[in-house]
Amino acid sequence: MTHLSIDGMSTTPHNRDLPFEGQMFFLLLVALVSWAVWRVFVRPKARFLTHVAELLDRPEFVHGLENTLAKRAFLKGEFRGRKVVVMLQNGRGEYSRNLIVSMETNAPAAIESYEFTGYRSDREGELALYALEVKYEFVLRHEERCLKARWAPQKAASLFSWDFPGDFGAEKCLSVLETMHTLACSIERRDPVSGPDVAMATPSCTESGVVRTNLSFGRQN
Repeated sequence: MTHLSIDGMSTTPHNRDLPFEGQMFFLLLVALVSWAVWRVFVRPKARFLTHVAELLDRPEFVHGLENTLAKRAFLKGEFRGRKVVVMLQNGRGEYSRNLIVSMETNAPAAIESYEFTGYRSDREGELALYALEVKYEFVLRHEERCLKARWAPQKAASLFSWDFPGDFGAEKCLSVLETMHTLACSIERRDPVSGPDVAMATPSCTESGVVRTNLSFGRQN
């Protein structure tokens, strides 16, 4: 009599690829979560703020839940003794991409964006104004002892660009800060602070001041 053993028989088919597919799914999930975290927490800073931070004295990144939700990053510090606040917003819709550089001055005069068209002070100031508006494509205004510049390029930045604003290298960042400092000096020479203006002046070179400027720039456009 012959006995047949069924020990070696496979009664249930097995998919030998399942362990590999499971690993791939896990790796894909980790990649998606990492990408989402990068978009929310890292991407808004971009290389631009890193370049600017290297040029400022006592640079400090300002964090907070509100800024994170708005995909907005703030950098503050000092440049040639002037307080500087930079806002970089890299979101969509209500929090669309935006870049504002704010620099403290000691001039009480309020100058709206359109008033810079006929600005007359000295040669250095006029050259600095031309460079900021034409070469670097900033829209300017001066209020509450603060020169504020919003980047408004003629060629809109691509929504699919990973690094906004992409064409600002370290050398260009330095040139923008130097030019803003030159224009700030020119405004101070034209409209020096005196008398009660010294005590009444309240610089708006703060994070909240820059956000207000962002909204007012939007109303003008």
